[in-house]
Amino acid sequence: MNETVWMYGENPSLVGVMTQGSSHETRTDLPVLLYLSGQGIHRVGPNRLFVRMARHIVCNGFRSFRFDFSGVGDSSYTGDDDPCFLNRVVNDTIRTMDFLSQQWGIRKFILIGLCWGGGISFEVSGRDHRVVGALLLNPPIELFNDSRTFREYMIDRRRVRRYRRLAVINPFEFANSIYRHKNKIGGHFRGMFTRLFWYIKNNGTLKSSCNSSSVSVKKNPRTNELLSDLEKIIKNKSLLWIFTQGELAHDYLKRFGQNILDVAGKGDFELETIKEANHTFDFIDHQNILFKIIEEWLARRWSKRKKNIR
Repeated sequence: MNETVWMYGENPSLVGVMTQGSSHETRTDLPVLLYLSGQGIHRVGPNRLFVRMARHIVCNGFRSFRFDFSGVGDSSYTGDDDPCFLNRVVNDTIRTMDFLSQQWGIRKFILIGLCWGGGISFEVSGRDHRVVGALLLNPPIELFNDSRTFREYMIDRRRVRRYRRLAVINPFEFANSIYRHKNKIGGHFRGMFTRLFWYIKNNGTLKSSCNSSSVSVKKNPRTNELLSDLEKIIKNKSLLWIFTQGELAHDYLKRFGQNILDVAGKGDFELETIKEANHTFDFIDHQNILFKIIEEWLARRWSKRKKNIR
């Protein structure tokens, strides 16, 4: 295995690392894996997750490219004046694919994104035909529903489950926690039950805690946009969504996302859940489970389709 650092783009301003095996191990017919981190996280990923992942997957013949978005990590600001953060990082991703295409003649890419990086992966998949697959790791709930009030409601549901589970498993610790943080937890409970009350009273409509407006759970414009984009993407691309249990987006899909799963199920789509792992897969055991899922998905979709090139 070898890793090389590249600077590219205007000036050049962007920095990335190519990870690949030896000449007889690397398969040039396979897509290149492109890693997209969340907001403010550089190319190594949280707790070097992307470094371990890239070096692990290289054994299967895939090449990986990890890069920093403009203004993050070692990449300097590119001068992109677009006020929309999403557009800026999407442009950085497309510039990176352009560079890899010019440097190595690469024409196919698989995007791997964690948290907000998952949202970026989904967005780029719908814009660029060179993307043949996308792996979304714990994408943000805003990908499915961008209502701030709805996010508050989903957080409340998660807190209720957490307190309930603690009360059942360890009643003493539950009571002690409430006593020690009675003012803070009391505020949580008041806010939770106020919003849940409005949700039930208004037949699935959430009343905002910030203003007097109400937000419909099932009629969010972002959800309609997602369904439209998803229908286009699954026609000729492979999608894998991996969640850890208890993630807001995972809860959303189980509670409100059947229409999304129905659309995704019409194409090349898989959904996996890793229990007990946290948002960034910090523990080695959970990372190994994650790597195995990804390896098997890559093997089913690409590794076994073509004869190995030596």
